[in-house]
Amino acid sequence: MMKRLHLIATLLMAFTTAMHAGDWMKNLPDNIYISQLSIPGTHDSGTGNGVALAAFSQCQDIPVSQQWAAGIRAFDLRPKVKGSYININHGIAATKLRFDDALFLIRDSLAAHPSEFAVVHYHYDTDFDKDKDKYLPMLKSLLERDDMKDFLVPFRRDLTLGDVRGKMLLISRQGYADPPYAGGCIGGWTSSLDWERQKEGWIIGMDHDYNSYTPLYMQDYYNFADNPAGFKEKTDAINQLLDWSYAHITTNPGDVVWVMNFTSAYPGGIPSANGYRKVASYTNGTVINFFESRPPGPTGVIFMDYCVDWSNGYHTRGQELIDTLIANNYKCFPTTNNNTSNSITTNKVNSLRHVIGIYSLQGNKLPEPQRGAVNIMKYSDGTVEKVFVGRQ
Repeated sequence: MMKRLHLIATLLMAFTTAMHAGDWMKNLPDNIYISQLSIPGTHDSGTGNGVALAAFSQCQDIPVSQQWAAGIRAFDLRPKVKGSYININHGIAATKLRFDDALFLIRDSLAAHPSEFAVVHYHYDTDFDKDKDKYLPMLKSLLERDDMKDFLVPFRRDLTLGDVRGKMLLISRQGYADPPYAGGCIGGWTSSLDWERQKEGWIIGMDHDYNSYTPLYMQDYYNFADNPAGFKEKTDAINQLLDWSYAHITTNPGDVVWVMNFTSAYPGGIPSANGYRKVASYTNGTVINFFESRPPGPTGVIFMDYCVDWSNGYHTRGQELIDTLIANNYKCFPTTNNNTSNSITTNKVNSLRHVIGIYSLQGNKLPEPQRGAVNIMKYSDGTVEKVFVGRQ
């Protein structure tokens, strides 16, 4: 009985910690430029809600609502016209999440947590030229809804956290209209490993003035194509952009440079869910390890696959990466509120969360996760989670 009560208490502690992630921006100063933050994000976020051809196309294990609860504040969505509405796809594979429902969910999360904001990076993955005559009117109608438009903020290089609390910033990878219907659009995108090309991007907002434009540095090397050196090239590219972002000093709007750094990739000519998992087990840890030997500094937006610590037997360390990025913000910027009833700062800065023990449901300690079974994962912050590990 005592063991059972202890397990229940521990699970309640885990739930309490998760609740803090809903407001992790609350005590950060209003005057931080958005580009100075370290923002945890998910790649192909909608696949966590279920996706066709999951063995090839899945990149997340948990739905967008749980991603938000875990601390994710940047979402990578791939709209695709499906009949009379816009769905979310990963390439040709349709997810079980509509584009409007995803935005409504983020909107409602922001209404419930007005200290937060969200970045939505969206990209019409396939057949844009073929579908744009249907897609653009649907998109315009959605973004101009009375219950949506007040939650959207136009992109500007001088945006601060205080400007965007309670809002979402939509950034399209397609320049679909001038001006865009909301947020901003990206130009000069590349998936190249070439450092000079990675520095040639930009984001442009809705107004034709200086503050509507900012440089964008990006790293999105996503297909190793069976390159034996691919893992090293990917992790080197991640670290190269982290090095630059860490060293870059922003003192006024003229210094602002946005950074998007993708840890996501797959290691062969044909994508697979386990391929994404395998890469994540290297690259998410690359970012975590980057922090160990350096003082705090901004990373920009980090888009990851599998924002959980374990996925189908792979140690993806996603939640640990989320917690590390959140903690980094509080190391960079002093808290604005000394109210001890809000423990987000101490939770995230002093207790970076990682797995310290794996147990069976019977309470036996395991050397590694049991495949095809539910395992209990114990974390360094004292929380535990039940995690199903697949057989593959």
